[in-house]
Amino acid sequence: MDSIIIDLGYLCCCFELIYSRFYSGSSAVDQCNMFADRTVINRRNVCSDVKSAYRADRDFLSTVLKSRVIAAAMNVLGLENKTGKPSKFVLPPNIENLQEWKKLKLLLELAAKVVDGFIFQDSSHLVDRILTAEENQQVLQQQELTDDDKFPCRFPRCNAKYKYKKERNTHELSHDPPFVAEEPSVELTTAMPSPSLDKQYHVEDVYSYNCAVMTDAILYFNFLDAIKEGDGARVMRQYKYFLLYRRADKSRCTKYALEIIYQFFLVHALLSKRDRERFIWNRFVNNHESAISRVCKAEKATRTILDKLDGSLNRQIQSGKHPEGSPDKDIEELVNRVVDLDVFTETDGRHY
Repeated sequence: MDSIIIDLGYLCCCFELIYSRFYSGSSAVDQCNMFADRTVINRRNVCSDVKSAYRADRDFLSTVLKSRVIAAAMNVLGLENKTGKPSKFVLPPNIENLQEWKKLKLLLELAAKVVDGFIFQDSSHLVDRILTAEENQQVLQQQELTDDDKFPCRFPRCNAKYKYKKERNTHELSHDPPFVAEEPSVELTTAMPSPSLDKQYHVEDVYSYNCAVMTDAILYFNFLDAIKEGDGARVMRQYKYFLLYRRADKSRCTKYALEIIYQFFLVHALLSKRDRERFIWNRFVNNHESAISRVCKAEKATRTILDKLDGSLNRQIQSGKHPEGSPDKDIEELVNRVVDLDVFTETDGRHY
């Protein structure tokens, strides 16, 4: 239960951070920002206090994100409108007749182009170098292990083996003379923005703002979807990204950040393998398998009993369904404005 509270609390903190960064009444005269979009599609129930209008603010952010993703995909494909033909990407002929797995593969390829072009941007090479360094470290460690997954002593004619690398290294220093091996160096890179890139972001506010909105909104909805799906592993991965946001935000949600670091200690150091799996995957409500099966079996009988009871009491039955308006018209309006302004093409001199 504590883990669920932490997940939902952290979700609300991230939602507040997005609105505090990107939603401001002082930007009403600008174009293609969240407050201007609110005015264009007349979402009067949206406000800066997300605690008092969570559902309205969440739906509005979803509409803004979908419009940006569609416009970014049109930019990547080279589409002038949604019914045109792409000029920057060759689609296979008879795409509607392709097998489902081929359509999915094509969709993932296009999605990767959008993410690399507008989410990672120039940081993708840094991510690749860090991942490569970690993989090299893992390969080197695997090469040192014996068949029973232990670290052998590297001193000549010593057959000692240890479960942990530090114990092996301490043992090697006890030999006469002490054995000191040269550890292979792993090069890690620190990310420092270049002056030219900094200058570019300050000059091109429209492009930078919309890329940042899309990045933060994707992280938020990915986190929300992981909680809905009960995907504990994805939740833990998302926490790594959100801790960086807490580092940048400094003053907000400090206690949540400390609690998440504590969860990382549990998962990666303190818990056994069995308890770690339980902690990651049993943090959500059981909404599948036997629990949902019992609900399905009881639903028909319960509905029959209630219908007979309503009939005997001559109770008037109302629909009970709440229609939900489609956001397609609003998304279409925002996409047209983003495409007309050419938001996802960097243009010198544009600023808010």
